[in-house]
Amino acid sequence: MVMLRKAARGVFVSSYIILVIVFLAASVATALNPSQYWWVGFNGLIYPFILLAVFLMTALMLFYRPRFALMGILAMIVSYQDIGALIAFNRSTKFKIEKQNNHIRVMTWNIRRFALYYDYHFDRMRNNVDSILLEVNKYSPDVLCLQEFYSSHGKNNNNIEEIKRKGGFSYHTFSSRDTSHRRWQSGTIIFSKYPILRTYTYNLPKEISSTSERPVFTDIVANNDTIRIGTVHLESYGFLGRDYADFSKIKNQEDKNLQASKKIFWKMRNAFSLRGKQVDIIRQKMEESTYPVILCGDLNDVPNSYAYFKVRKNMKDAFLEKGMGLGKSYYSGQSRSLAWLPTLRIDYIFADTAFNISQFTMGTKNLSDHLAVITDVELPKK
Repeated sequence: MVMLRKAARGVFVSSYIILVIVFLAASVATALNPSQYWWVGFNGLIYPFILLAVFLMTALMLFYRPRFALMGILAMIVSYQDIGALIAFNRSTKFKIEKQNNHIRVMTWNIRRFALYYDYHFDRMRNNVDSILLEVNKYSPDVLCLQEFYSSHGKNNNNIEEIKRKGGFSYHTFSSRDTSHRRWQSGTIIFSKYPILRTYTYNLPKEISSTSERPVFTDIVANNDTIRIGTVHLESYGFLGRDYADFSKIKNQEDKNLQASKKIFWKMRNAFSLRGKQVDIIRQKMEESTYPVILCGDLNDVPNSYAYFKVRKNMKDAFLEKGMGLGKSYYSGQSRSLAWLPTLRIDYIFADTAFNISQFTMGTKNLSDHLAVITDVELPKK
């Protein structure tokens, strides 16, 4: 019996040491580009759960083997940047609709072509444009960045003019992607209440762009300051209805020959690799700016990823500055598992260090599969 107890203790301590080593490796892996090391893409998705396991086991070790607990504590201290990117440690404050002087309000939102939350297929005749507009007008942003936006050229479904008219925007920049439809366009768009000086639209190489949309940057003049605003929508996993059905098979242990698992795996691996190449280009374009930059959009990647750290670099993450908790921004209407998973923060607003983030909030659920992200940014003082 004594031998058995010793063996159990040995297994427990060994497992703990291995877990801490894996945790440290996961923290370092965010520096590796998944276009070269595809497996690190999965690292970001599982990192929060490895962190939770290390935290819980370290807490147990404090009572069981205090000396070994020090190992976990030091590992978490060393990984403070990765932990800090995952969780916002701020007190909860109510978002004030009334904006302060010398501030601009920025809102970014992947609106999924105005498709209803539980609808999978895009249908121009069945949409929630009015609900989206109500949400936008609730916050009355000065700059509105939308991804997966569509608009028609004709009188019906001319969403550009509809949003400009009802949202009070005088200017816009639309970076549409090629579609098989001549009557409507889809892509990323920036609406602004401030004058637009210049616009920069970048075509990502076709070999590294499948489901992503063309990035667009624009220079606006706000209170005599010139600011470069950008919005991006990076490569998604491209899950279709049958892929969500495969998730259910895997969850219910019905994927006996692993066909569903293989399809999901290859789609994710491909998206990780393409995003790794895309963010390198985005970061380069940001660094070319002679003006302070605010970048908004859907990175389709979580905070503990190469994409996040590459884009953010030394910029301020509005959620980390004034948000609280994990900040989940993606809620799938097709998959209960993805709708429940609390760690899917993939929509961001990054601001140059010249700006001060004064407040932050997220929008209403079930208007899209993403939440709107809203922040007030104080302009640099002269």
